[in-house]
Amino acid sequence: MKTEDLIYTEIMDTLRKQYQTNKHFRDELDNLSLFYGRKFINKTKDEEERLSIIKQMDDMVKSQFFQGYYIMKSILLDKETSLPQDVWSLNPGLVRNEVPLLFANIFKDSPDNWHLTDVSQKIGLDLVQRFNNVYDLVKQTRKDLALYGAYKAFIEDDRYQNQTDNNQSSMILGNPFDLTFLSPQVYMQAQFFTSEQEIWDLNLWSSLGTKWVGSIHFSCLPDEQLTLYLLQFTVSETIQEMERYEILEKVLDNIPNEIKSLMQIRIHHVRELEVVIPQNKNVN
Repeated sequence: MKTEDLIYTEIMDTLRKQYQTNKHFRDELDNLSLFYGRKFINKTKDEEERLSIIKQMDDMVKSQFFQGYYIMKSILLDKETSLPQDVWSLNPGLVRNEVPLLFANIFKDSPDNWHLTDVSQKIGLDLVQRFNNVYDLVKQTRKDLALYGAYKAFIEDDRYQNQTDNNQSSMILGNPFDLTFLSPQVYMQAQFFTSEQEIWDLNLWSSLGTKWVGSIHFSCLPDEQLTLYLLQFTVSETIQEMERYEILEKVLDNIPNEIKSLMQIRIHHVRELEVVIPQNKNVN
């Protein structure tokens, strides 16, 4: 059995090599740094503070990603860890949403401590001292980044079998058998679909507590001569404005150009969703 020190060293070497040789991995970390860094940059007053945040987020992302990756790897290598066989064939979006729930159960006695590192604690303390009302944001950012690292460790395990290519679907917007992450904190899930309609809900990642934050309704409108399309994008105002449009861009990336050229987009900015199911008054 490998010692903790050996596991730590192997993971450090593996991730360092990945970062040096794998552009996709570097872009992945850079995108996380940009996404979470922007939440703090919105609170800055000048260019010096902005550049400082960019550097701090870069360091925090690397530190927290490694922490989550290392902890998940240690769990998976532990002989006492027993997971159902079907877990290894879950689609990646489902895995990503289950990891926070798994860790919440494993670390229920220390939910705010397992993901801390010296680097993230130092950066977090500095941010709290420099900016008002960022304590909760710092906590969530550190946790999210570590959980993402844990997710990556799971899907990069040799036992994991990605079934995405086997999920054949005629749906335009995505895979109805998986959760499609449109941002680090928001995913899309199919709710209803026919040959001419698709309705997807947008929810927060389970790390934040699963919550509805929008919906997407894609309609195919056949005519005698020309088929037109309508995309209705409903999104909660609790999502930052720039992030809302980035989510929409991700959705549009899945739509073929020949459809987009004949499509109208309607955007609805809302505060909450109420689902009403009519009562059948004839039922005794």
